[in-house]
Amino acid sequence: AAPGDAQLEALLRVKAALDSTGGVLREWTRANGARGGYCEWWGVVCTEGTISVYWISVSAGAGIQGLKGTLPPAAAFAGLGALTAIGISDQPGITGTLPTDWSRMTQLQDIRLTNNSLTGSMPSSWSALS
Repeated sequence: AAPGDAQLEALLRVKAALDSTGGVLREWTRANGARGGYCEWWGVVCTEGTISVYWISVSAGAGIQGLKGTLPPAAAFAGLGALTAIGISDQPGITGTLPTDWSRMTQLQDIRLTNNSLTGSMPSSWSALS
């Protein structure tokens, strides 16, 4: 398998959770993402000169509006070993709670979840993140 395949599959799992209707992240497809093409997708940022995803940013400010779904579990991100930042903002259709298992994604340095419709409190497991 090509090096980018695990990242592509992970991004498609993330899309399935965040864009349950499939109407917003339309360019996030297996065909468009092949051979590192996902680095060109809105909301995905790769380290320059590579096909390593380090940031997923799906916000109104990035031109992405109308997501409907829930935050994916940590397992959805498996294959995105270089991911250090997640931003999901200004998406009132994103509901549910903060996934307790995100505490396993210890490589994350920056999590921004603002102006969504999330409920509940911050999981105590997240205190393990630094």
